[in-house]
Amino acid sequence: MPAKKLTHRFVKGLQPPKKPIEYYDENESGLILRLSKAGTKTFAYRYRFSGENRRFTIGKFPEVSLSDARAKIRELKVRINDGIDPQAEKKKLKYKPKA
Repeated sequence: MPAKKLTHRFVKGLQPPKKPIEYYDENESGLILRLSKAGTKTFAYRYRFSGENRRFTIGKFPEVSLSDARAKIRELKVRINDGIDPQAEKKKLKYKPKA
């Protein structure tokens, strides 16, 4: 779990590793870049809510850019400060019954 100063160039240039690896951004606390063996690059946000560690998947690179991921984290931090768990909210929307 190395901490790196994530840049667009760094993320774009990453090659598939032998085993999955996570990079933690030095600039935006909680931002994680997960790199799979297949080479899939996924942004996620790691946070604490009600004393529990939580993880919120933001999206895959390049569909979600590094700057978009950082902006999303800033939005999520506001929600968490307002007492809203983004992961629970996401699940609620996903399983919302259709009328």
